[in-house]
Amino acid sequence: MGGAPRDGQRKIQNNLSEGSSDSLASTPFHRSALLGQPVMANTVASEQPTQDGEPTPKAFGTTRYWDERYMRDKEPFDWYARYDALEGLIEAQAAGKDVEVLHLGCGTSRLGEALCGAGYKYVMNIDISRACVIAQLERYASGPHRNNKFMHGNACALEFPDESFDLVIAKATLDVIRCGKGAEGNVHAVCREVSRVLRPGGRFLVVSHADDWEEVLEAVSERDAGDARRAFGWTLERAKVPKPQTDPRHPDGAVLHVYIATRDDPEDERPSLAALKGVGQKVSSLAALGALRPLANAPA
Repeated sequence: MGGAPRDGQRKIQNNLSEGSSDSLASTPFHRSALLGQPVMANTVASEQPTQDGEPTPKAFGTTRYWDERYMRDKEPFDWYARYDALEGLIEAQAAGKDVEVLHLGCGTSRLGEALCGAGYKYVMNIDISRACVIAQLERYASGPHRNNKFMHGNACALEFPDESFDLVIAKATLDVIRCGKGAEGNVHAVCREVSRVLRPGGRFLVVSHADDWEEVLEAVSERDAGDARRAFGWTLERAKVPKPQTDPRHPDGAVLHVYIATRDDPEDERPSLAALKGVGQKVSSLAALGALRPLANAPA
């Protein structure tokens, strides 16, 4: 991934110690940990490169690193934004609440719990770390939301039938993959798998620090058909949402980039993000959006 996309990768790496709305992010251990779907690797965390005593971005691309992390700390933790900051956006993208949701790279996030609590029909949370999945299963063994499920799995090779989900959410997940070994091939594999398991009209919601994912998707789709619509069967839009401010080192006005990929369905009548601008309280989390525009590789 050469050229401009490298700028986005550097931005992701610079933000690996930020992005959480949880006060735990102020501790060195949590600053060094980013929830997500890591790339498969065979080295242990202690063997990873470090800088100032903390793992470099490459360390996040190992399964054993995440297993060690979750064996040491099983407490719930959400990166980038909690559900309440994304609620309006998610509600706008879902075709009602009678939908089935796939949460990629769940870590110890409470997103699935929040979605089920809000009335969504079913949430399947997956992560590459067995330790993390075990921790979540233990936490929710006697919980009220039996439709909040957890499963060990790899986002690059999903173990679900075609057209199984209405909404797929990846919060920080693709950022982690992009910083790992074999990033281009793994990003391509995730996009291919998400397109496969989405039902027609289903949507893939990506929350990221990077503002150049359209260029990355163009690069990874060249091996197939030359543009993301033809390669993955979806159209793309991008929006910005205010980033929760918990770190005094960074000024107000920072944003997270949210990418919406809609699997092609001629009968889908849900509005685009641009059409939702200014709708009101129902999508109040969109009120502070910056410029809304289609991605460069979306059809006119």
